[in-house]
Amino acid sequence: MSEMNEVDTAEIEEQKLLDVGFDTSEEDRAGSFLIIDNQVKEYKPIQKGVEVLQLSIALEKHSWLKEYYWKPVTP
Repeated sequence: MSEMNEVDTAEIEEQKLLDVGFDTSEEDRAGSFLIIDNQVKEYKPIQKGVEVLQLSIALEKHSWLKEYYWKPVTP
């Protein structure tokens, strides 16, 4: 399972999260990634088969990503 860094969203005013589009219900999405004041507060997959990682961790874990880092890719 992916390494997770979870934050208790109750500590953050829920309305502020909703104002910027972060839905705390975790419905209808594949994963979550939350940054507050330039610090990663939460990253986690919700849907099976999805991996949500900080870029530095993803680059360490998957060496092939370096081929695509800062390069446009064709969908």
